[in-house]
Amino acid sequence: MLLHPSLQHQCQWLVLLLSCSLPLFISGHEPST
Repeated sequence: MLLHPSLQHQCQWLVLLLSCSLPLFISGHEPST
């Protein structure tokens, strides 16, 4: 399935944001000991 370059770029940014924010989100909910 081919995506438009703009859509593909948006998807890359979404994945990048998720991969960057998920660890922070998870570590933020872990008890800081």
